[in-house]
Amino acid sequence: MDHNFSESLTTRKAAVVSSKGIVASQHKLASRAGARVLAEGGNAVDAAVATAFTVSVLEPWMSGIGGGGHMLIHDAPSGKVHAIDFGMRSPGGLDPADYPLSGEGVASDLFPWPRVVEDRNIIGATSIAVPGQVDGMRVALENFGSRSWSESLQPAIRAAEAGMQIDWYATLLIGSSAEELNHYPCTRETYLIHGHPPAPPWSAGVAPRKHFPYLSKTLKHLAEAGPRDFYEGRLAGTLAEDIGKCGGILSRDDLASYQAKLVEPLVREYRKSRIHVHPELNAGTTLLKAM
Repeated sequence: MDHNFSESLTTRKAAVVSSKGIVASQHKLASRAGARVLAEGGNAVDAAVATAFTVSVLEPWMSGIGGGGHMLIHDAPSGKVHAIDFGMRSPGGLDPADYPLSGEGVASDLFPWPRVVEDRNIIGATSIAVPGQVDGMRVALENFGSRSWSESLQPAIRAAEAGMQIDWYATLLIGSSAEELNHYPCTRETYLIHGHPPAPPWSAGVAPRKHFPYLSKTLKHLAEAGPRDFYEGRLAGTLAEDIGKCGGILSRDDLASYQAKLVEPLVREYRKSRIHVHPELNAGTTLLKAM
């Protein structure tokens, strides 16, 4: 059986060059949404925000309004680099004693950290931290963008209404988490079909789509009510209540106290280049050490 497969695989992609701007993301439709923003006169931050919200619909296994992250922004006229920290934060009521190590090797996750009993730190309501994505996009737009909050959400709303087209990669990612998704009625209904991952047709045919009506409604409300509704308004109340019903500890106070922040990037001269990385909890400092 081992001899049925080649030992190497080479993938080549043509380089893309532009004198006006390039948008890159994990999903081509999200990148197109950002490129359209540039074509309509928006700046790079406008495009980044639109792309981030859109990819959260089309690539939900790695992106989403329930997550967080970091942003570096280079202002060409001044030459200054700005950093926005919108990383996740532990709920105030979290007790580390509720997450004992199981002694059974590493976690069933992308990161090989020691396994916690019942995978409480990576699966289910007990794994949910205070999300920073929405407020991070607010800080980016208010300080560096040129478009309104509502405008920036429209591409994501359209993507949610159209649904996520199921290709081989979506089937692979959903299938790899099918066991966990089956544990909860809401995730089973959202991502699976009769308990199984959706799949594109074997031959000619139209690839199925997964529609996200609740996400579409959430994004529309967020566009109308503003970003802080996610932390202090109706969405915050719904989020905290639903997570509490599922056994989580994220509270309304946790959400209301969250604020994304502008921070100073770390800088290192390397050969003939100046490298800027994000401080705080990410791989930026590791990169500088490696250099």
